[in-house]
Amino acid sequence: MRTFYLPLFLVFWPCAMQAQKERQVVWPPVAPLEKTFNFPTAREAEIHLQIHDTGGTPLYLLECHPGEPSNQQKYLETDPADISGDFHCFLLAIPIDQFGDLLHDDKFDEKPWWSRGRLLSEEVSGDCARYPEFGSGRHFRLRGMVVTLQFSRLSFDPAKPAKGTSNNSDESEAVVPPLHAFRLSIVVQPDPQAISAISEPPPYREPLYRPASAPDALERRCTKIVRTRIPGTVTREFVMSHKLDPPYPTITPIKKSIRLTSEQSTGFHFNGKETATLSVTSATGERVYDFRCAPFGYPESWWYVEFVIECGLYVPGTGLNLLGETVDPYSRLARSIILPTQLYGTCAEYPDWGSARKFRLRGLQLTIQISELDFDPKLKPEDFFLEPALRSARMLVTLATDDSATSPVAQVSGYSYPSTWPTPATCKEVLLNRVGIN
Repeated sequence: MRTFYLPLFLVFWPCAMQAQKERQVVWPPVAPLEKTFNFPTAREAEIHLQIHDTGGTPLYLLECHPGEPSNQQKYLETDPADISGDFHCFLLAIPIDQFGDLLHDDKFDEKPWWSRGRLLSEEVSGDCARYPEFGSGRHFRLRGMVVTLQFSRLSFDPAKPAKGTSNNSDESEAVVPPLHAFRLSIVVQPDPQAISAISEPPPYREPLYRPASAPDALERRCTKIVRTRIPGTVTREFVMSHKLDPPYPTITPIKKSIRLTSEQSTGFHFNGKETATLSVTSATGERVYDFRCAPFGYPESWWYVEFVIECGLYVPGTGLNLLGETVDPYSRLARSIILPTQLYGTCAEYPDWGSARKFRLRGLQLTIQISELDFDPKLKPEDFFLEPALRSARMLVTLATDDSATSPVAQVSGYSYPSTWPTPATCKEVLLNRVGIN
């Protein structure tokens, strides 16, 4: 198993909290970079470009390959099995750290082909070429910098017929002929406000697919540009659109213990159903909130059901999770999502992200305390994401009034979480969120 390292410059801060030390995330400043590549033959396109700090030390490697490589292709750090599309770029730390490909903006579904670093010919043709962040121009904001990939002078291979994406296939074959030649301009600019360890999600929704003229084929629909909100960014428009303004209802306090169990043969998967539900009422008896916990994940991904749960506080009749905006700007995780590794060893003691979580909002305080954990003794902590590791646990849910909690939704923590893939060693040091609480 490869050992990953985190190439951060971290400032120590004193702390009296058990054996854990507090550190503040400070990414090393990158040196500006501009580089243009011309590829007359897309099948032979290859890039190995280092990004350095201001002192000349290499920090990152941008490695790109064609989806159908020639025999001369050199793979420095990328697994050839992860490469697809017409052209595929990966951004990796030097040395590689636990975040892997940094161009991914969703570590809960890290299929290599679900990255904006992968290019398909259909994405840079017609209207789709002009679609922001998913067309010929793409920006990746992370680690104190913005990396821009700008594709131009594109031509397509007329000798190869266009193929349609099958409705019954996960493969994304374009209805446009394969890429034949192109120019790629790469620009790296410092951005001290970009503290995310992986790329921030773009503020645009990915274009949808629709039936194409060819039988059993799909084509990308790019005529309508749809903006979207980056999770964790709570704006005035967001508050007004969801009618989240005060006055807030005064709740009746609740304290309830819930036993979470699972079938021994299938692990801690909650039978694919909600694991905990509570109705929160006002002082007059009106139902004002629903508290629910359920399996978290994507039905088609290996993350689904067995490994992760998400807890939420909802206004009845809406799908908005009032705890879901607690997205850490560093790890891109939300505190409403509970990972099995966060409940083990020193990670269980990590403030705001371990087995005890406190949320203050809308005149109330919600506390979740998980205890009496029963992990599968046959598994090691590093296997907790690969197997159903947690067999049972007890969740204590407490809701109390808190007049000083004036935020319309639960707030971002003053602590950042160190990794999507934490280990007991990782959690010995607590990262301070220098952005602070929104």
